[in-house]
Amino acid sequence: MQLFVGVWPPPLVQRALAAYPRGDLDGWSTPGEWLINVRPLGRVEPAVVTELLDVLSFELDGMPAPRAALQTPRHGEWLRVEVAGLDELRDVVFEATTPIVPVTHPKSLPWAPVLPLRKDRSPKELVHPLTGSWSVEEVVLAEGTRRGGAYHYETVATVPLGG
Repeated sequence: MQLFVGVWPPPLVQRALAAYPRGDLDGWSTPGEWLINVRPLGRVEPAVVTELLDVLSFELDGMPAPRAALQTPRHGEWLRVEVAGLDELRDVVFEATTPIVPVTHPKSLPWAPVLPLRKDRSPKELVHPLTGSWSVEEVVLAEGTRRGGAYHYETVATVPLGG
């Protein structure tokens, strides 16, 4: 299984993402790709899922719900939206899960939680203001499957926050 720990944007934010000006280019992400990855775990055995959920439930129990906020998209290799407010959650998730699933790409640290809008070379003309914020009430363990060069995510389990 290809697993990720992440956060889904709520319906209001998904509507803002769907309304983002796209022009006439192809390659835009779809709602099934809008998981904000807090930590990519990579390929893990299905037997590890229970251990991951146990440690995430324990470490996140009572953690205040963070306030996530979309930032103005950035262009370049692909058009992405950085999501502010998730650094502490990211750090806790990495610390809790690294003993179970070691980090295999240390050069990508510190990991930046982003939401992909378009996974293709994107000119600066595609950058438009985008706003949206919400209280993150749960974290998900999601399985990613590759379709057409992009991951599509399905929630495997949820871990509540704000207890």
